[in-house]
Amino acid sequence: MKIRDIRCAGLRGATPEGGWSVELKPEDCVHTLVVVHTDSGAHGLGSVFTNDAVVRAAIALLEPLWRGENALEPQRVTEKLHQNTFWTGRGGSLTHAISGIDIALWDLFGQATGQPVGRLLGGRYRERVAPYASLLMEEPAKMRERLLEVKAQGFRAFKIGWGPFGRVSRQMDEGIGRILAVLRECKIDSNTIVVFASDNGGERYSDNWPLVGGKMDLTEGGVRVPWVAHWPAVIRSGGVSRQHCMTMDWSATLLDVGQGVPDPEYPLDGVSLAAVLREPDRTFERPLYWRMHHRHQRALRAGRWKYLKVDDHEYLFDLEADERERANLAARHPERFNAMRQQWLDWNATIPAIPEDAAVSLGYSVADMPQR
Repeated sequence: MKIRDIRCAGLRGATPEGGWSVELKPEDCVHTLVVVHTDSGAHGLGSVFTNDAVVRAAIALLEPLWRGENALEPQRVTEKLHQNTFWTGRGGSLTHAISGIDIALWDLFGQATGQPVGRLLGGRYRERVAPYASLLMEEPAKMRERLLEVKAQGFRAFKIGWGPFGRVSRQMDEGIGRILAVLRECKIDSNTIVVFASDNGGERYSDNWPLVGGKMDLTEGGVRVPWVAHWPAVIRSGGVSRQHCMTMDWSATLLDVGQGVPDPEYPLDGVSLAAVLREPDRTFERPLYWRMHHRHQRALRAGRWKYLKVDDHEYLFDLEADERERANLAARHPERFNAMRQQWLDWNATIPAIPEDAAVSLGYSVADMPQR
């Protein structure tokens, strides 16, 4: 069964508002159906969360790669499309279009084998799922009205986002304060978890003192950030935790406190911090690993000790005594240095390698700022 043609059709007429500065209109297209036609007459359906003009252009660009391919080999065909888009925006619009083609190919495979697409893509994780209301990209005053409305409908779980995308937002602290005020007014603040964190150290204009480095560095200025958690029913006010953790741990934490069960076939990378939220003085061993293609960096944090590699240079730091990472103790503690290096290598062997041609985008060059 060979792929004869791929076409798409945009959905228009009932597009909801999205909270953007240039607001969506009902006739705008943000969802597109993808149809893969085969020489046997069978066709598969997929969908893409983007504009049909973008999908149509992507299909035309990818045509030399998909035409005539075996429609019953979705993994191979999708990987071929992905691997050949390095120079044409792999991480953007083309990836969206490929995802729609991928779903359509699995639909064809399901028709040929008598299986539903859901089963082919992993099956359902549970029989029942608690509903939640999603309130995103609304100003606090409008969100209050919507929150009370959906609460009256019986919802007891809410996903809330603020700082509307595409607009000039108010000061962050004021916006967060207004959101918390809405939660209090709606009487759901006590058992609502609010987490504030960052994914990396500051940009080049940030003040990370006394730490060294920033975004795109694995020195402490690039990886150490604070987090704040607010959960009045459980977390006592003013508590401070010294627990080392990563952003991925919040996925495990929220799943844990929400009584969710992770799929054993797809184990989480993070660990739950629920016990720490209840007892801030409690800590546990949490090795933290990093790697980055930029300057071939690698790092391991284990307790007070940190192994670091940048370019061809390797280091060992005692962060409790030297958080600025100025005194390399590798020669003074060779056994610890070698053990931590091997621990990092053992961890790295458990995950896929970084492709040598992986792109690195700093957002600035040495013409803008001297290399750290």
